Amino acid sequence: MNTIQRLGILLLLVTLAAGGSYGLWFLYNWGSFLWQGDSSSQPKPGEIPVRKATPVSDSVGSGKVIRVATFYPGPIEAPRLQDPHFARILRTAISQCDVIAVHGFRGPGRGPFLPFFDSLRNDRPLRYLVSEPFRDHTIRQFSVVFYDESKVILDRRRSGPVEDPSRVFRWRPLVASFAAAEVPLEQAFTFTVVAARVDPLRVSYELEMLSALLRTVASQHAPEDDILLLAHLEADEETLLQTFHPFVPAVTGVPNSARGTRLASNILLDPRATCEFTGQSGVISWDGLLGQSGEIPPADILFLPVWAEFSPQEGVNLELFTSFPRSKLIPGIVLRLGCLSRLRGGSPDIPMSFLFAPF
Repeated sequence: MNTIQRLGILLLLVTLAAGGSYGLWFLYNWGSFLWQGDSSSQPKPGEIPVRKATPVSDSVGSGKVIRVATFYPGPIEAPRLQDPHFARILRTAISQCDVIAVHGFRGPGRGPFLPFFDSLRNDRPLRYLVSEPFRDHTIRQFSVVFYDESKVILDRRRSGPVEDPSRVFRWRPLVASFAAAEVPLEQAFTFTVVAARVDPLRVSYELEMLSALLRTVASQHAPEDDILLLAHLEADEETLLQTFHPFVPAVTGVPNSARGTRLASNILLDPRATCEFTGQSGVISWDGLLGQSGEIPPADILFLPVWAEFSPQEGVNLELFTSFPRSKLIPGIVLRLGCLSRLRGGSPDIPMSFLFAPF
């Protein structure tokens, strides 16, 4: 074999090795691209991914998707719910979602709000969790997570308000674990939501605390559980990307303030793990809340709901992938290797303990 032949073989081996390495890199990172949609929407390195607002679809209640949302309309006291205009808007927002965190309720307990909560059950099996245990009659602000029992199943053993003895948060977060109800349990999308509202006077501090809380929740839940933050964060997308890495905002580039000036609420997820995210997300507009009523948007609603949709079917299990002989791997499983890797765990960088108080 002469020198030219040896060089030709060497060049062929180098080419195959480079192609194989790129192929493995592409397969491993495929899942991290799924959440961003088609290749034309991929951001460049270091660029914030921009998600356009998507009109609310008619698939709520159909079983095709699970829509989660977060909504802070402003402070909600019991007398405000006596206003039929405001109550109708709040009821409409809740009716368009399967799981929604509504922030800003204020009162000495849930009692004054029960008539409104009960009225929501007239059309579908809606239940709720509150972020405050209300061990006394102190007036507090709290969040409520409403969920449709026909669409999701609540795991009460792992759901409840966060015990915060050091008063790290001004307003107590809530943790709730769910599984999709309309598919077999072993195939169901399982996810845990953290509902929170950040104090606008302590944004940077509370964002760091929330980031630590997310890592704590992730470390205490099963690897297949996806963690979603449904929150009013008072922070832009760049700040969220820096503070919550590897979590990213599901909605970017679309304002949700009533005046259309900024995006202050969001849903955060880990794109490496949550391959159930369909890529559909956005802000429910005034048209979506008011319909064809011709009503004027009320001036006392500060922000519009932010939503995202997820498949009720759980992503393929990593153990299933590794159990296949390499010669029999099917392309669909190989291409999803990135999102099969459930990267979880890790202790918080900030020393603290978060305890759950189940209902």
